[in-house]
Amino acid sequence: MDTYVIDVSNAKNRNDLHDILSESLDLPPYYGRNLDALYDCLSDLLPGHQTLLCLKGFSSLPDEISAYGKRILSVIGLVEAEINSAADSVLLLQYV
Repeated sequence: MDTYVIDVSNAKNRNDLHDILSESLDLPPYYGRNLDALYDCLSDLLPGHQTLLCLKGFSSLPDEISAYGKRILSVIGLVEAEINSAADSVLLLQYV
């Protein structure tokens, strides 16, 4: 099982969040640093694997980006549902 830790505890703005996502998930250089691009990259990269995403620090994001952090979690949740509906894939989310 592939395990990725996404720790946004030190994020102060949207750019920080996308930097952390890109680095933590080893997203490709063409990652567009927005929610649509996140969905596309995760949908392309994760199927066919058993994957655990450990999501850390989302509940303690600063007020100015907490709503955006929730939108990121929604995107990840959509990808989780899509991937888990495929027979050869499993995506587990762990909130830390």
